[in-house]
This record gives sequence, structure tokens and C-alpha cells, in this order.
Amino acid sequence: RYDNLSIDICDLNDKDALKTTLASAQVVATCTNTTTPLFDGAWLPPGCHVNGVGSYTESMSELDQTAVNRCRVWADTKEAWGVGDL
Repeated sequence: RYDNLSIDICDLNDKDALKTTLASAQVVATCTNTTTPLFDGAWLPPGCHVNGVGSYTESMSELDQTAVNRCRVWADTKEAWGVGDL
């Protein structure tokens, strides 16, 4: 059923490897407590699904403004619109 599934884990400090990995990503999942974006949103391919769940306070941000601007956003609560990347 999941014969075509591949999972790539990348060192966020290796920007070249990260850019290459993101270029072919269909799904990106982030769940960190960072206060700075993890990557350049321009590196995401069109149609890529981004599941950013770690930014739960106003001072946290996993995604840069470029990534957010390219997305359609769904949030599970009204409160989610006032924190993190949004």
C-alpha cells in the first residue's frame, strides 16, 4: 500500500542538503520549538503539503513569511491564528 513512501530526514545545518531534499518533497512536517524559520519557503515545490505544528507561542516560528504566503492555511482553533508562523 505504501510502496512509494520515502522518508528523508535532513540536518537543518546543511543548507545544500536541505534545499535538495525540499525540492522533491510532497509533504514536509515540522514540530519544533524554534524561534527562527527552519528553511527558505522558496525551496518548497508547488503543491507541497506543509504540516507546521510546533509554533504555539507568538515568539516561535518554524516557517518563514515566504512559505506562509504560498499556503492555504487551515487552523483548528481561532487562537491558532494569533501565534507562531501566522
